[in-house]
Amino acid sequence: MWEGIKNLFASYKFIEFVNLDGAVGWNIALGICRVGNLDADDSIHLASAIGSGCTVLLSSDSFLKKEGMRIIAGHNDVAKKDSSFKKISLEILTPEEVLSKLDKSKKVK
Repeated sequence: MWEGIKNLFASYKFIEFVNLDGAVGWNIALGICRVGNLDADDSIHLASAIGSGCTVLLSSDSFLKKEGMRIIAGHNDVAKKDSSFKKISLEILTPEEVLSKLDKSKKVK
């Protein structure tokens, strides 16, 4: 699987690794821990993606995907009612799902 991920990064230069950004990022991670059932490292991964404005978080962890999307949906429900909350536009996808989306986007062009 790691070989496939390396090929993905080599083929699509717009894909990048991101880091948790300062106090805001750590507060997002703490908030995720409060409302979700993710362990600390998954909360940090999700917070890094949200804080960086990512549109896709790549993970083969099915629990992270399910729980993360539940947390995002709950946040977005609040954001609909309270304009001080920014909507999160993030999908958590498996490597296979990412490759499928990229293949579909190539065919559209």
